[in-house]
Amino acid sequence: MFLPQPYPDELIGSVLARGSVHTGLPPKVLNRLILGIPNGQVSFFLPSGIPAIARMTRMDSEELAIRHTVFPYVTAFMPPRQVLAMRSKILMPPSDEPGCLASLIKSVTQGTRVFRLCDMCILDDISRFGEGYWHRSHFLPGVYYCSVHGSPLRDAIGITTARPGAVGRLVDIASQQTSVPSSLPARTLLGELERHSLATLADEWKHRGDWHEIYRDNALAKGYHLSGGAVAAAQLARDLLTAFGVPFIAILGGLRVGRSTADWPRLMVQPSTSVAFSPVKHSLLSGFLAYCGEEKKLLSYQPPGPKPADTTSRDETCARGLRAAWRVAALCEDRLTVQAMLEAQGTWAAFRHNRTLFPKTERMLQEFKDSEQAERQRGRRPRTYARKNEANRSTKHAP
Repeated sequence: MFLPQPYPDELIGSVLARGSVHTGLPPKVLNRLILGIPNGQVSFFLPSGIPAIARMTRMDSEELAIRHTVFPYVTAFMPPRQVLAMRSKILMPPSDEPGCLASLIKSVTQGTRVFRLCDMCILDDISRFGEGYWHRSHFLPGVYYCSVHGSPLRDAIGITTARPGAVGRLVDIASQQTSVPSSLPARTLLGELERHSLATLADEWKHRGDWHEIYRDNALAKGYHLSGGAVAAAQLARDLLTAFGVPFIAILGGLRVGRSTADWPRLMVQPSTSVAFSPVKHSLLSGFLAYCGEEKKLLSYQPPGPKPADTTSRDETCARGLRAAWRVAALCEDRLTVQAMLEAQGTWAAFRHNRTLFPKTERMLQEFKDSEQAERQRGRRPRTYARKNEANRSTKHAP
């Protein structure tokens, strides 16, 4: 028994699905016969047991993995040595494969929950081969338009990546809807994202370990540079989030909305980091840097270290507090010192060392010093001192 040979750009799960149709065997039964897996469930994107499938399709195992699985995409941004290690693992027999492919597959399926197809591709495939099939390039995260025809991809209703065994005959799928989300970034920006995602499947793709340097150089060339020569990483992250939109990024790669979403672009342009980034993050950053212009950016940067306090609002709050304390003192026929009033407002030290930052407070205190509630009125000695002298005089002249 043999499986049909893969068509150009055909995903390996599609080959197994066509094999099920050609042989008349249920998908799970066929998978058990080929791979010896008890439950018959295999990944549609990067299954274990590639050598067994290669024998059934009369292909070289490595060629099958490179041309008909998502392996090139999920390992595109790994260092060369790590790619070689992962390649050795996927080419092991299914009984020896340690089951470490789940995280790699997740980097693709997070942004692709349904099966996508292009109507024009189906017509072309039927014309050339007599049947349609599932194209690998249609399943990459961030790809919403066919790279060949430019038409929007469509979702196959009822067929999800969680149920690959329900694929059936592609030509029999009639109920479809547009795969393009209602809210997307600019078409040119989305085109750059698609271009960088699809480039990972090309034969000339080069594996390297210096992506941080490449992103830093591109960011500086695009105007994201500070006066000292460093990359304006925080501004770059904000602009990327604004351009793509947080909801789109969250849907695309399962990225959490919050600090992690804002921080990963900053980390990717740092000189070095031990954090491993998913392929979709690389594609998002590469696509954004290719999309934005080279003009100098408006950078809202504040140098690290202590920041000057916002004394304007503090001045207004203190002046209102002084006015309220003044009213209370007048009702109680009490007298207050300037220091006691400012200490009650928590601004004594700040006002004492830099009065020019508190103009409203200063005017309020000048008015207060002319009132009967001031312990020491302007140009006079403190009332406590005057009362003490008056008491001494009274005692001295007492009969």
